[in-house]
Amino acid sequence: MSVPGVVLIGTIGAGKTTVAEGISDLLSRVGTRHALIDLDWLGQVYPPPDPGDPFDLSLSIRNLRAIWPNLRTAGVERVVLAATLTNEDELQMLRDALPEVEWRVVRIVASPAAVAERISAREKGGLLEDFLARTDELAAEIASAELEESTVSNDRSPQDAAAEVISLLGWLNLGT
Repeated sequence: MSVPGVVLIGTIGAGKTTVAEGISDLLSRVGTRHALIDLDWLGQVYPPPDPGDPFDLSLSIRNLRAIWPNLRTAGVERVVLAATLTNEDELQMLRDALPEVEWRVVRIVASPAAVAERISAREKGGLLEDFLARTDELAAEIASAELEESTVSNDRSPQDAAAEVISLLGWLNLGT
């Protein structure tokens, strides 16, 4: 039996995790059992074990595959995942890791000023400099890959962006 899932993609600071948390809140309000996962959290090892994999995607995917049986046993009906995916091969890695999940891809975007502000507010030191230097190039790479079926702006409240994603997915009837 397949499980509906959404993967929110976008550059560093676009608000993928915050929008995912908003979606989780909306699903919780109606009692839909779901998994809320930030793929980056599953692979945070510094420095990265594979310099050719700066976001530790391979490690994150292996860890996701390892926890999936526990989530299924817990009765997960939806999956909400935030991830930095930049090409079809990376998306395919996700699909291969959890073949039970019927993934839909939504790209979260925000203005460069909002992205820089968010990154500056949460990061310090080397990560701040690295993320600020890479975010525009990463956003362009993600956009050119055209992995998404929809794009949602996060230059507003994350709750509004989350409600738009839920509406696009048809997961809830929230009204207007």
